[in-house]
Amino acid sequence: MTQDCRAIVRAPVLCLVTDLATAPRALDEAIEECVAAGVDVVQVRARSLSGTKLLAHTELILRAARRGAA
Repeated sequence: MTQDCRAIVRAPVLCLVTDLATAPRALDEAIEECVAAGVDVVQVRARSLSGTKLLAHTELILRAARRGAA
């Protein structure tokens, strides 16, 4: 890793990978709590969704992450 990259990426990075198919409870609530607890990155996985439904799902996750970061 170059010196320039170290200035941009802090280490360690905690990443939450979501999976709509296996979520045990409301995903937006879980994401809000995880971001509030220190998760840095949320990866959206929703292979069963496409187009408008995927966009709506991603926007729901984004709102939850923003609430958790506030």
